[in-house]
Amino acid sequence: SSRNLEPCAIILLAENYVESKIKEILDPAGNAKVSHYLRAPINFSELQKLLLTIQANMVVEPSVPFRPKKVLIVDDNTFNLQLLGRILEMNHCEYLQAENGEKAVEIYMQNWKDIVIIFMDCEMPVMNGYDATRNIRKFQQAKKIPKIKILGVTGHVSSDDICKDAGMNGTVTKPFPADDIKQIILESLREYQES
Repeated sequence: SSRNLEPCAIILLAENYVESKIKEILDPAGNAKVSHYLRAPINFSELQKLLLTIQANMVVEPSVPFRPKKVLIVDDNTFNLQLLGRILEMNHCEYLQAENGEKAVEIYMQNWKDIVIIFMDCEMPVMNGYDATRNIRKFQQAKKIPKIKILGVTGHVSSDDICKDAGMNGTVTKPFPADDIKQIILESLREYQES
């Protein structure tokens, strides 16, 4: 029986190959059997970047429009900022970015009317994500404005309690799950519209 299958990316691993021959079986439209290739032996750093790029590109258009509201992404790692930004762009979502907690607090205070969710890296120089979240919560309390969702971005699964103690609503574990990011933003936007 026929079955409806989700589209997937197939990566060709080849020890020796001719560039022109490989390109003959690559089809950007998704009709070919192979969509990406890596040279063997595998460089795990290149593999990780390729997998994250594929994951970001597989995000589909959401059913809820984001504009004009924005997402604030905070991370001292340029690659993580680019990756999360790419996921947001694929979902037609506008965003602001900061490289440390101190800058994040400054950007939020200037744009709080437009920001509906913050992805806050927990461990950063200058000011970490925990202190940045506490400062943002104090600002919200002083201004008597709604508390938007702040999610701690961490590589440690056990950081959930620490994040909540700092005032965060939960955590997102690296590497970023593209489908989960999309769902989180959609839910946050709906919550904001209903508040």
